[in-house]
Amino acid sequence: MAITNFDPVSYQIVKADNRTPHAEITLKIKSNDQDSENAVTIDIEAKMHEGETLTTECIIRRDMAYNMAHRVRESLQDLGVLGHGEHAVNATAMFMENKQYDTLFKKVRESLKIDPTEKIDLDRFLQGGD
Repeated sequence: MAITNFDPVSYQIVKADNRTPHAEITLKIKSNDQDSENAVTIDIEAKMHEGETLTTECIIRRDMAYNMAHRVRESLQDLGVLGHGEHAVNATAMFMENKQYDTLFKKVRESLKIDPTEKIDLDRFLQGGD
């Protein structure tokens, strides 16, 4: 079984004012190229500026590994880390505009031996999401 553990990655996110600290997010990612249903496991830890620590895990199928940023964002929303109003945060740079994320995502794809032209299971995606 080829399991790859990646170095933890940390991000600081701030509230919508782009100044007030909100949370320190740490992602611990591992991939398993022998298990297409549980290909990527992401342990998420959010250390809130107020002192509370929140944790969760998301598991991603191999054909949905391209969707890592979305899944982490959903998990952070479920934890209440990303919200609206006074709790809104600027998390865009955490993934979509971050070279560190791009490099990590490339390494995950390589560890799973994913060809960028591979197709996802669209029927399954439309029926149950990712």
